[in-house]
Amino acid sequence: MQWAADDERPVLWGLGLVSVIVQIPFLERGYSVLDEGSMLAIAQALSDGEVLYRDKATFISPFMYELMGGLLWLFEGISEQTLAVGRFFAAAVFSATVLAVYQIARSFVGVKWAAISALSLIVLKPLALPLWTIPNYNQLSMLFALFAVVAMLRFLRSHRSISLVTAGAWVGMTVVTKLSLGGAIGLAIALTAALDGWRSAASFPRELLRRAWVLGVTGLVPVALMVSWYASQGALEIMFDRTLLALGGVSAEMRVPMPDLAVWSAGGEDLFNLQYEYFPSPIFNWSLLREIDLYGSWAGRVIEQVVKLIYYGPLVATALGFWAGVREWRREAGSQAACGWILLASFSALSYSSTAHRLDFAHILNMAPAPLLICAVVLHRWPVRAVQLPLVALTVWLAAGCFATYAVFDIYDTRLETPRGDLVVTADDAADASGVLAFLERQPRETRILLLR
Repeated sequence: MQWAADDERPVLWGLGLVSVIVQIPFLERGYSVLDEGSMLAIAQALSDGEVLYRDKATFISPFMYELMGGLLWLFEGISEQTLAVGRFFAAAVFSATVLAVYQIARSFVGVKWAAISALSLIVLKPLALPLWTIPNYNQLSMLFALFAVVAMLRFLRSHRSISLVTAGAWVGMTVVTKLSLGGAIGLAIALTAALDGWRSAASFPRELLRRAWVLGVTGLVPVALMVSWYASQGALEIMFDRTLLALGGVSAEMRVPMPDLAVWSAGGEDLFNLQYEYFPSPIFNWSLLREIDLYGSWAGRVIEQVVKLIYYGPLVATALGFWAGVREWRREAGSQAACGWILLASFSALSYSSTAHRLDFAHILNMAPAPLLICAVVLHRWPVRAVQLPLVALTVWLAAGCFATYAVFDIYDTRLETPRGDLVVTADDAADASGVLAFLERQPRETRILLLR
């Protein structure tokens, strides 16, 4: 395994600059009332002194809300009538994700392919719109998980305790941002730390206990701080009820399985529902607004196959990643190469499992950096040069991004300067609510946004 050298700093600066420039046109595209709207509404309440869980309900881990509340308070002068604070923060998270993916890929491949792997994330901007453009806990938790992987790869290379401490701390930050992904990356890091200690058979039990202690203590620090804060605010019990105990409470109606590999039916309500769940939302919405019939058309069938490739390709790559790790293990048990492969493959598999209750297209793209990494590394090692699979995969991915980009710029237009206010309605004031809604109906389409909290 290798690592990005100091003379590669221009590459990192270049990747960061490109990722920032590419995001600028997307700052005023797309909106999600449920995701962005609820995030900003709750964050605004927190910045005004309310307490999460006690005063505002959510089943999500708290860090993203608290962080956005702090940002809205810090930039109070520009946050009242604009989406800019959240959008710029999301852009910073995305650029940091690009750089983290480069660092991880660079441990397995050369500079050129690592840069291509990182830049391929840009396709997520149109393909997953608006989820990589708006402030969202999924993206921040994935960034923290990537930082944990970076730290663990450094530990495999140097075996310095500070790297293990850093990995544990990032696991803890992932837990307080998204509980399921935090558990997933924690398992991947713990498995890798245990396998890496295998080579020292004589001291393995003692070394395993030391590593477990370091990872456990550092990972629990952010969790302990969170628990202490909400306990002091009288919100600890309700926080546990709405986060930890709610993990298994997803209703059957909310569950979305993997798409069937069989050819979807040629028309009717079933096909509409399949396209709604599994087509990229910009393309699906574009077909509706422009009255373009994708049912049973050749374009719809092509999109269907590309979607299935995006779903199932990473699973095949993950299996190949585990196979590569086992092969390296047979050569040398506990080797750096074997542990690196197992870390990357388990990160991909467990990230997928962290959202297994809802596998619609938008949700799997929340986890996209993990499977994209394993795909990039496996494709780089593709042995059959006569079959240019890496080139084909990259072409399909970029083509999907170009189509989604066209759809985004054709139908989406969301001003950053979005008026915001509070509407409080009692049963006796229901008539007033209808007046407010009538007022909204008279406004231009792009400004008709009403958030109730």
